[in-house]
Amino acid sequence: MPVVVVAPLLARAVSGDTGAIPAFAGWSKMRAQLNITAISGLLSSLDVVIEDTHDGTNWNQVAAFTSRATTGRQVIDITSPFTEQLRVRWTVNGTGPSVTFSVLIYGK
Repeated sequence: MPVVVVAPLLARAVSGDTGAIPAFAGWSKMRAQLNITAISGLLSSLDVVIEDTHDGTNWNQVAAFTSRATTGRQVIDITSPFTEQLRVRWTVNGTGPSVTFSVLIYGK
């Protein structure tokens, strides 16, 4: 089962996304893994979604992790149809937040 590190393990203090990742042609299902190794700041939390696109401009949510305010790992299975271009988008919430996390996608 191939694995793609779509968001490497880094500390992030602001919201963002990975940009388009065109690595999923031929995949019919996948498992996404969110790993949070550190979180700090007042009322800090992290929201992470996986989106796909047909045209590189308009993005559609295909999966979402549960909002997290603690360290740990969460795994979700994605069985709904998706295009070959995906991105991971995250929202960092709180006052003075810093969240260290990574996202891996396994598929076939």
